[in-house]
Amino acid sequence: MIRHHGNGRDLSYAHSKGWSLKSVLLVLVLTIVTVIVLAPLLLRSLHHKDHFEAANNAKAIAGALKVFREEYQAYPCDSTRDLLSKPTPAILPSGTSSNAYLAQLIAAGMLDSEAYFFTPGVEGMRKGDDLKDHPEKILAKGENGFAYLMGTGGQPLNNPAGNAPLIMTPIATRAQVPKFDPGPYDGTCVFGAADGSARRAAIDEYGAALTKRGRPFFEPGPDSLFGDQIPVFTYPLGL
Repeated sequence: MIRHHGNGRDLSYAHSKGWSLKSVLLVLVLTIVTVIVLAPLLLRSLHHKDHFEAANNAKAIAGALKVFREEYQAYPCDSTRDLLSKPTPAILPSGTSSNAYLAQLIAAGMLDSEAYFFTPGVEGMRKGDDLKDHPEKILAKGENGFAYLMGTGGQPLNNPAGNAPLIMTPIATRAQVPKFDPGPYDGTCVFGAADGSARRAAIDEYGAALTKRGRPFFEPGPDSLFGDQIPVFTYPLGL
């Protein structure tokens, strides 16, 4: 055994405390395996958190829509926008985006914050800054991630079924009937229903939202959630 006589340290012992190449490779392999095993669990946890927040926001908006309809005899539409602008003009954005229509909930005092319109996990979305002193600031681009369902010609839906969606997220592609993005909420879309509840629906491989019976939500027929109405989607600014 070799000893360093200057300080009495055992060099062979010191060498044995170092990392060998075999040890380094073993630790590296274990780290990679751990990441591979835990990454899906972490991602699922994040999706669950995002879905929970989106569902809470959808419930708040759906409840506000229900109260709005009771007070104004209609969901937010062109007519209620005109009504809210008289006699003292409310600060309301114009246009046909879902931002413009849902902003009526804030103007009417049904909701007190833009944060309810945030859809976590959806690209391009951010929490509202609650700046409401100008029409272009209230529910500005990126502060709302929910599509809003209406009747034709700027009219509101009339007596949809209690479980019929009024707002929905996340949208993948705009169309007369949109395609939904299965990524943010673990293969489902989140919606606020006419009865004031928040629900979710499965998304099929084509991007369609499905009822519990596995049929497309917006398939016409005698059992349609919208009766003989044709629901029209209005979309968030920037989508």
